[in-house]
Amino acid sequence: MHACYSLLQRKVFFFFLVGALTCFSFLFSVKANAIQFTVDSTGDATDANPGDGLCATTSGQCSLRAAVQETNALSGEDSIILPEGLYPITIGTTEDDVARLGDLDILD
Repeated sequence: MHACYSLLQRKVFFFFLVGALTCFSFLFSVKANAIQFTVDSTGDATDANPGDGLCATTSGQCSLRAAVQETNALSGEDSIILPEGLYPITIGTTEDDVARLGDLDILD
């Protein structure tokens, strides 16, 4: 009886271990849903509402500055698609570390 109980214990432990490893590998293989922003304006304008998941200036376009502000406000991996072109920085100032004014600060 003792040997049978031991075999049952080993089977239960084996199935528990397989289940735990499956769950563990699934949790670490799934990435958070990364958001991708595509810049569609060469103008230098701020995002209307940083952190809302939408890259949109007050005119509804996605500028490079707005895309940087949006990715900075969101956690996790995000990406910015930047079409070929010139993107002049026209909003100037100093002492700004959130990409609202002056240079574009990329935080994460």
